[in-house]
Amino acid sequence: MNKIGSLIVALLILATGVVQGQCEEKDTQEIKKLLGNYYYDSSRISDIYTYNRAQTQEFKVRLFNASIYNFVFDASDMPKGVTIKLFELGKKGVRKEIYNSKNDNLTRYKTYTHRVVNPSKKMAIVYDVPAGTEMGCITYILGFVLNPEMVEQKKKKPRVIINN
Repeated sequence: MNKIGSLIVALLILATGVVQGQCEEKDTQEIKKLLGNYYYDSSRISDIYTYNRAQTQEFKVRLFNASIYNFVFDASDMPKGVTIKLFELGKKGVRKEIYNSKNDNLTRYKTYTHRVVNPSKKMAIVYDVPAGTEMGCITYILGFVLNPEMVEQKKKKPRVIINN
């Protein structure tokens, strides 16, 4: 009985073991190539696993208003059928879809890119994964530059008015 119990425990451990992620982290040179003239802000690797039912992966990103952001989604290991969506998050939970990968084409680097000028403070990135999708992953990289128009506007407005 002891051997059977040990065998069952060993099988359970193997069956529920941690699966290694399929995507490797990008090196600095590759990130620079994908971002172009944008400064690196953040990145995230999301693993896609096979399930019998559809799934949604969502995470939120905080942004600054006086910037131009470049969202880069590395789809080189993304399974077919997965859709990438980008939402602006407004007050009272209002969501406005501003990007959908179904309406876009892959770049030569096998990425989807979307630029956002003066975004809302919060955005949501959503991956819609249909049932039975093969395993894979998506790497998102966020880059930014200051919006020159916004910087000029702020320079023109005095912060403190002094009466003589």
